Amino acid sequence: MTKKLAIEGYTLDESKIPANATGKYSENDIVVTYVYKKDPPAPTVGKVTTKYVDEAGNEIHDPVTETGVVGAEYVAKKLAIEGYTLDESKIPANATGKYSENDIVVTYVYKKDPPAPTVGKVTTKYVDEAGNEIHKPVEQTGVVGSSYTTAKLGISGYTLDESKLPNNRDGKFIQGDIIVTYVYNMNKPQVNDTPTTEQDKNNYSDNNDTNKQNDINKTNHDFARHVSNNKTAIKQEVSQKPTALKSKKSSLPKTGVKEQKYLLVFGTLLVLFIIYIIFDEKKHHDY
Repeated sequence: MTKKLAIEGYTLDESKIPANATGKYSENDIVVTYVYKKDPPAPTVGKVTTKYVDEAGNEIHDPVTETGVVGAEYVAKKLAIEGYTLDESKIPANATGKYSENDIVVTYVYKKDPPAPTVGKVTTKYVDEAGNEIHKPVEQTGVVGSSYTTAKLGISGYTLDESKLPNNRDGKFIQGDIIVTYVYNMNKPQVNDTPTTEQDKNNYSDNNDTNKQNDINKTNHDFARHVSNNKTAIKQEVSQKPTALKSKKSSLPKTGVKEQKYLLVFGTLLVLFIIYIIFDEKKHHDY
């Protein structure tokens, strides 16, 4: 059996394996011929190196190297670099292309980011006259130099002391902390006359009933005194009228029937009035 050899730069042509590659020895010499095809030349490899620099040309990141077959396409990588921003206006023309036999260098230019704005803090506190906190503090932050405004809060049981408003309740953030303090006065407790417990309600009801009865008694007493005074005056008037009538009657000349009619009418009215007084007095006595 003959040997197939691995020959550098060549590849055995399997389609041309000789028929006598295997066989038996004979008295005559045997020649076995293997045919090889020459390998194609290795592809040429190109290299692309991408650099990352600032506006002054200083490297701000390690270069990135990529290789590829000459003629193949490449795309140079854009990297996100902390503290810098790629200058899109300076993207190199060879950022994309094809590998060549010569090395290719792609350079990306970055601009340094401006420093982050300095932030200030304002803490608003809400305290009573003794300086005790009566509400959770309110914090707010902002860029130094920008304006801030603090809020007056409505706090149950307290009233803001307008005479002690802080001067720094409005202003601008600074590089540091600002503390704004609002002072509140405790509201005075209100007296509640409305009974709360059952015993209080009973006492309240009894007192009201007593007061009402006292008012009724006083009213009745005043009314009775008023009626009594009026009756006394009426009785005096009635007692004086017969005397006046007798005096008048004695002074009048006896003129006959006409005068008698007047006396009869007047006497009837007088009797009715006396009956009314007696009836009214009895009614008041029964009352």
